[in-house]
Amino acid sequence: MKLRGSVRFVIAGLGCAALLGSCREPTEITLQVHTNLPCKKDSGNWYGVAVYVGKPGAALEHAAPTLETDACEPNGRIGSLVVVPSGSKSEELGVRVVAGLSRKPDDCAAKGYQGCIVARRALRFTPHTPLDLDIALDADCVDVGCDPTHTCLTGGCVGSEQVEHPDPEDVREPSVRCGDNGVRCGLTGKVCCLSVDTDAQTTHGECRYPETCPSDSAVLNCDDDSDCPPESDYSYPGLCMLVYDNKNGVLQDPGRASGSQCRFAANTSTQSSAGLALCENRLSCASGWFVCKESKGMPNPLPGYHWCEWTL
Repeated sequence: MKLRGSVRFVIAGLGCAALLGSCREPTEITLQVHTNLPCKKDSGNWYGVAVYVGKPGAALEHAAPTLETDACEPNGRIGSLVVVPSGSKSEELGVRVVAGLSRKPDDCAAKGYQGCIVARRALRFTPHTPLDLDIALDADCVDVGCDPTHTCLTGGCVGSEQVEHPDPEDVREPSVRCGDNGVRCGLTGKVCCLSVDTDAQTTHGECRYPETCPSDSAVLNCDDDSDCPPESDYSYPGLCMLVYDNKNGVLQDPGRASGSQCRFAANTSTQSSAGLALCENRLSCASGWFVCKESKGMPNPLPGYHWCEWTL
């Protein structure tokens, strides 16, 4: 792969007609890099960004940086970079973009990406077709390193060649994280239908109408209490309660999860004084009453999600 920079020069007066129709679209991929974190230089929590390009896979983890910069605009835009193939016009391209928050980006891999954000992509060039590749360095991916063939998306790891986005018509604000494959679904209509592989400790989701979701899947109608309005009659905060079969009669020891629903402190989904409330926004539940923690369990019925242990 070769880099051409993000500034393009045009020679005036030279058009396709003058070349008898031989003018074709370039074979190139433009990386558009941005972040939703504060990225002010010399702030003590921004050491800049390193971009690595090459063949996808483990070797890219040990490559020298192709480009390093501490530039970042107030709106979070870091910049763009054009990559063109050095051989075949359909060759593979691997991209690794690392932001250093507490250390230099080139030191992040050796530290397991703690204090860093890493975004990976694996794709191919398309002959005579320019492509834009969005690289988001998001706050919910801090410290989430994944492995060399995966990238962080909404706090979980997905295949770096399969960063999926839902149909915009299926997503409303707020929305629900639906599995490790990067799908987000709305709160009504087509909601999150989540398949759980407890052996591999992974999840895979899709947006479907609840009645079409397989019986062995979980239907998530919410993933944190920001999805749930307060209960007007009592002014209790709304809670996104996990619906599950408890093990050995212990309400905070979950077995198979069948979904999640908005409930309130006066009326929990477990019809008891204890349960589990999802907190995928990583914030405490019930306006600070209960601490959000990473979900536990052997095997974990909802791997990759977070919850609060709720008691009345």
